[in-house]
Amino acid sequence: MSKETFTSFLKTKIVRDFNKFSIVWIVFWSIVCIVLYLVLVFAKESKWYDAQSMIGLLLICVSAFSTVLRLGFFNSYSKTYKNWKISSENKMRRENQLPEIEKVDDNILKAERQKKSLIPILLGFVVGLILIIIALPFFNS
Repeated sequence: MSKETFTSFLKTKIVRDFNKFSIVWIVFWSIVCIVLYLVLVFAKESKWYDAQSMIGLLLICVSAFSTVLRLGFFNSYSKTYKNWKISSENKMRRENQLPEIEKVDDNILKAERQKKSLIPILLGFVVGLILIIIALPFFNS
């Protein structure tokens, strides 16, 4: 595999549209995990490795849920809900003689999902696994 094909794979499949919103989510979940870790260690007086493994499992679970959403397994529910909201808004727009909004199409939802970056999801999996791997040797002591 040449360097050019590897970089094009990264750009098209992993990085995609890595924007400020992705960074905001990474920072948000980092702060939540740090606060939760501190609460577990100091307020609940857990061992550091117990708290670290809980945070690691939380990161892996959130990343798995994000992967499910990103792959579109709840796509039919999302589409139905959005179309219901649009039809109720269109009803009000017809009464006020305003232009109507188009209903959501599967291709539009798929295109939106394909634009989003996978870096936050992969980062959650990797950091969660690293935290669990670091904490595992201390469970037998």
